[in-house]
This record gives sequence, C-alpha cells and structure tokens, in this order.
Amino acid sequence: MLAPLFADPDVEVAGAIVVRGPPGSDGRPPAPGPGRRPSLRYSFHRSGARVGSRAEGLLSRSPIFLHHLCDRHAVPYVVTRTVNGARTVAALRAWTPEVLVSVSVPNRLDPAILEVAPMASVGVHLGLLPRYAGVAPYFWVL
Repeated sequence: MLAPLFADPDVEVAGAIVVRGPPGSDGRPPAPGPGRRPSLRYSFHRSGARVGSRAEGLLSRSPIFLHHLCDRHAVPYVVTRTVNGARTVAALRAWTPEVLVSVSVPNRLDPAILEVAPMASVGVHLGLLPRYAGVAPYFWVL
C-alpha cells in the first residue's frame, strides 16, 4: 500500500514509525482458549493471507513489510510498542514532516503527534470505521 508513495520521485518520505506491540495489544481478538476454536473459514483466510503475502513478496521481489521498504529506500524508521510514546514524538519532530500518513495503526493518535505535521494528518484503514475496526476488516465485511 505504501510502496507507490516511497517510489514517487515527487514525494520525500522523511521517516516511518513501525508499531509492534505485545501480543493482544493491537485490538485483535484473543487467541482461542480451551473450548474456543476459530471458525474454519477464518483459519483458511488467515493461512491464505500469510502464504499469499509471502509468495507475492518472493515472486515480485518487492518488500512486504514497512521496515524492508524503508531499508530499500534508505528511509529512517523507529520501531516502538506504541505510536503515542515520547520516542515516537521525538522522532517525528526531528524528521519535520509536512504530512503524516497513518496506515493500520492499532492506537488512536494523540494530539501531540497530530500537531507535528503542519499541513495534514491522514489515516488510512481498509474498512469503514468504527464498525470494521481491527486487523482484518475485509474479512469481517464478508
């Protein structure tokens, strides 16, 4: 989704924040416990999504993760557990972006982050919010 932005010669990507929270902190439903099983349809979907994205990355030789995209284009990035931490705000201020683009962020952005970009902050989600919030909105719509 972000590859065209990185590849556009008229766009300078100043940096990226990669959010990797602890398991269960990103709004996903908890893993099934004893007596609870995910539906077979959902299990096929998750397996297909994982295999499909890996296969696409190998066949097209294009990065499938944000940090790989950053490495390929020499763009600095910060890996953090939460998008609203002091480390994130400090990195964004150092990069002085004009526009923020937020894709699949598991948290709401604090005003301190939204104020960093003078032109705009744009949030991109694959489903209509708030009804289809979460990591797999295309599945839940079906």
